[in-house]
Amino acid sequence: MTATNINWDNVAKWSAVLRSAKYMQGKGTLYNIISDTYCCLGVLQKEFCGTTNRKLNGRFALFESGMEFLGTVRNNPNVFNRTASFLNDGPPGYIIYSDGDDKAPLTFDEIADLLDIAVMEREGIE
Repeated sequence: MTATNINWDNVAKWSAVLRSAKYMQGKGTLYNIISDTYCCLGVLQKEFCGTTNRKLNGRFALFESGMEFLGTVRNNPNVFNRTASFLNDGPPGYIIYSDGDDKAPLTFDEIADLLDIAVMEREGIE
């Protein structure tokens, strides 16, 4: 399955939740029970698939329900900077970096911007 099979309506829903400030951003795991923070994939899994924080804690990849929601066979989809493919079929891992040498993680708003751009490009709204 490639990016052409992605459910773009669900990508737009995911973007909206990332912008909502409902979830506090963390890194390295879908959910961190100690800091009560989520990565962007953890937000997707919790919000749209109803996965409990207990099941998310310490996990690094989507559950099957999250993969189905996005329309991908990858449990750890890649979302890189604007110059790379969205949810590509590259090597495993979903490290989300900003442009630049510092490799600073993107904020939820910045990730939502990339998701929105991908949705608009698929709809031909550039």
